[in-house]
Amino acid sequence: MRTDGPVKKPAPTAHVHGPHCAHCGTTLLGAREYALEDHFMRLLFLAVCAQMGVEAVKTRQRAAFRVEAAVATLDQLEVRVQSLIVELDGQLMNVAARFIRERTGQEIDRSAR
Repeated sequence: MRTDGPVKKPAPTAHVHGPHCAHCGTTLLGAREYALEDHFMRLLFLAVCAQMGVEAVKTRQRAAFRVEAAVATLDQLEVRVQSLIVELDGQLMNVAARFIRERTGQEIDRSAR
């Protein structure tokens, strides 16, 4: 299927071999769904999508979003979210440990995550 511009929108399983079609050279578009049950993960994911200029559309499934973009952009989105989630998790653990210590006087076992 050809469009008027240089962007080709393939079926979800087509052209998954790289960011540009080896045959015609057009930018490859893809669509991926992300199930994000964790509230903070959802907030982070939506913020990174906004930062990268891509739209995450809520699906019918609970806490799931669909993103359509160039395959390379989807790959970059996933790498960025994964790198930030490690930092977010560490900061949330610190806040939770302090909160629990202040409210209960107990230390949490961080290895029990």
